[in-house]
Amino acid sequence: MYHVLQAYDSVMVRADIELGSLDQRLNILAGRELQKKLGRGHSPQDVVLLPYLVGLDGTQKMSKTAENAINLDDSPSEMFGKVMSVPDSLIAHYARFAAWLSEKQIAALETDFKKGTNPRDLKRAVAEAVTRLYHGASRAEASREQFLQVFSKRDIAAGA
Repeated sequence: MYHVLQAYDSVMVRADIELGSLDQRLNILAGRELQKKLGRGHSPQDVVLLPYLVGLDGTQKMSKTAENAINLDDSPSEMFGKVMSVPDSLIAHYARFAAWLSEKQIAALETDFKKGTNPRDLKRAVAEAVTRLYHGASRAEASREQFLQVFSKRDIAAGA
């Protein structure tokens, strides 16, 4: 019933476009079909489907409920640290879907990864890009420095 109710919502709000992740395809396309049948002259919505962001656990989609999410209201240092905690295999995924880096930058990360560059260094670049996106350059740089102090130089006081 969920997809039917979500589809009906598309009819009632007279949606022109609906954005969603690939796991919502059935629900969103059901909305399009219901708009054709009940739309009362309104054109069916356009649909944009994107892959979902894999959560911090590396397996499930990112979700606050699953407690594997980077939240927009996380502090800069918390956001930076969460990105650093993702599995190495997700570096390019996070570069693409969390940091919104260019395809050229992502290709360079993937090349460096294949060449054996330490994944920690690649994640650090992505973590800084994500943090910069939501908190600005100066806070991202400060978060990087704090992370380095705590985890590389073992300066526990820097994390306090």
